[in-house]
Amino acid sequence: MAKFYGAAKSHRHRSIGSSCTSGNERILYLAVSRPTFNSVFTIELGQVLLKNKIIRLIVFDQESEAIAQWIPN
Repeated sequence: MAKFYGAAKSHRHRSIGSSCTSGNERILYLAVSRPTFNSVFTIELGQVLLKNKIIRLIVFDQESEAIAQWIPN
């Protein structure tokens, strides 16, 4: 499992952006902790954002600092 080193340990629900480049095109991902994902993206609005691929996420585990899930994968 890949390590994620951008998470702030002092704030449980802090989100940060990360980008991956592919040639000249950049894709922006929003990094969120598992608790944030479970509270925000399980409600209807969050589900719509994910279903319509409006937002791309990296869900990380704060304790292990590991990436748990890439959305969309």
